[in-house]
Parts: sequence; structure tokens; C-alpha cells
Amino acid sequence: MRLNNLLLLAVLSLLVPGLLQATAYNEATVDKLNGTIMDQPADGSKPYALQTESTVAKGDILTCYDRSWVILKTHGGDRIGLSGNTSVVIDEYYFEGPDRQIRLILKNGTLLLKTGGRGSAQSFFEINAGSVVASINDVHAILTYDPTDESFTAQYMVGKLTVIDKDHEEKFKANQTENTWIAGKMKKEDPDPIDELDATNYNRFFDEQDLLADVVNNILLSDNLIVSELRADGVWGSKMQQASQVYHYGQDAYNAGRFREAEDFWKEALEIQPDYTRARSSLQKLSEDHPELKIDESDWSFERQEPKSTATTP
Repeated sequence: MRLNNLLLLAVLSLLVPGLLQATAYNEATVDKLNGTIMDQPADGSKPYALQTESTVAKGDILTCYDRSWVILKTHGGDRIGLSGNTSVVIDEYYFEGPDRQIRLILKNGTLLLKTGGRGSAQSFFEINAGSVVASINDVHAILTYDPTDESFTAQYMVGKLTVIDKDHEEKFKANQTENTWIAGKMKKEDPDPIDELDATNYNRFFDEQDLLADVVNNILLSDNLIVSELRADGVWGSKMQQASQVYHYGQDAYNAGRFREAEDFWKEALEIQPDYTRARSSLQKLSEDHPELKIDESDWSFERQEPKSTATTP
């Protein structure tokens, strides 16, 4: 009996370290995507288009094409977004227990980061972009790199973000600020505040909502989602642009449960552009789904008036 117990203890002493050892993870998962995102595997095999639940690993080269986007999710819950015309090399990717080791090479384009923290001394999360390296921990940030002029812009919302350039390490301290580097040198000593529209679109990106357009500056951008919507409607001009902007404010209010506010925004969109059918359809659905609001349809449910023909006498 005693011998059996000794044998059992011996076996357990061999098995327990293996059972207690942390599982290692070397792949990130595609959480959400839209459009065309190609993956060139590290083994040199044929590139393929990513799909939801696809995995990417160390050495893969990801290319996100115009008007496309993808959100990757790590084992630790970090979310890494690539937005139109972006190319990234996964130079290092490894998770085990408290350790997180990620290094991305941003060849061009935009990364949107929503990451958690890691306290392990062996952990690192780096983004190389030309002559600078961004080191992050738990952070909400947007990083953009253009290799044509070696410009790198870091837009920092909150968390821990350090940019290491040719001269020094710049630690972002003030929330909602940004700075730019040209050829590895920081453009100005003091950061600028982030444009409110960029901060709003950062949240909309991770919420999978259409990005809002800058009515004044972005009306001619072919890859702007609002402009794409206008092109689909076959209508151009400032009134339609403003109506679309107001409509999306209403959509934000609706998603937040502020239904009366959404109603007001969508009615305002129709006042700006009476032919904006998307706003009318949303109001109709709001009226049907929430009869308790007792929405007055008289000022928006009108039919489009066709011009009357003029009779001519022979």
C-alpha cells in the first residue's frame, strides 16, 4: 500500500509541472472585418483573403485595401484595427501567462489600438514605423504612418504610450492629444489637442459604425464613407452632406437609447434634405418599434411631390 502511494506521488510530481505550465498562444483572431484584407503567410504560401475567425501569426503580412477595415483580437483581449490602405508585418506575436510579446511593423497606413495592460517584465507591445518606435501598454490610440515623407502621427486618448525617436523618448501625458514626427524627429515640443471628429470616429470604428465626415474638408475624399453613401444616393451637394451628418448623430442617440433625441435629429435631416429616404425609413421604424413615443408623422411622412404636367392646346 505504501509502495503504491509512493509510486502515485512520483507520477504526480512528473505530471503537475506540465499541468501547471501556462498555455502559449501565437495567433491572433479576426474579430470583425469589412472589405478586402489579404494575408501573405510567413511560410511564403499563396496570399488569401481574411474572413471572420481567421487567424494571423508571426511573420504574416496584412494588407488592408481602400475602404476596407479589420479588427484583430488577441488572446489577452487587445483589439488592433487596420483601416483602409494599410500594410502591417506581424514581426513578433506571443502570449503565455502574464507575458505578451507583440511587435508590429507599420509599413504604411493607420492602426487603431484598444489594448489592456500587462505587468510582466518580459512583456512588450511595439509598433515600428520608419525611424520611430511606439511602445504601448494599456492604451487607446491611433497611429498613422506615411513612408513618402516619413511622417508618423500618434493620436493619444488615454493609457500608456511612448514614442522613441532618434533623439529621445516622448511619453504622452495629456489625454486627447497628438503629435507628429518627420523622419524620426518630433515636429513640435508641445502636443496639439485631438480633433473632436477623430476621437468620435475612433469610437465609431470599434463600434462598427459608419465614420462621420468632416463636412468642410472631406467632401471630395473618395474613400470617405459618408461621400460613398452620397454617391450611392446619386445626390451631391452641401445639403445632402449636412443631412447625412445629422442623420448619424441621430443614429448615435438611438444606439444610446435616447429615442426622442434620435427622432429630432432624423426630422432635422429631412428638413435639410426632404429626399433623404434613409432618415424617413429610420423614423418609420422608430414609430413602429416605440409607439409610446406617439411620434407625429405629419411633418415627415409626406410623399415626394412629382411636378405636374402642363397641358397644351393644339
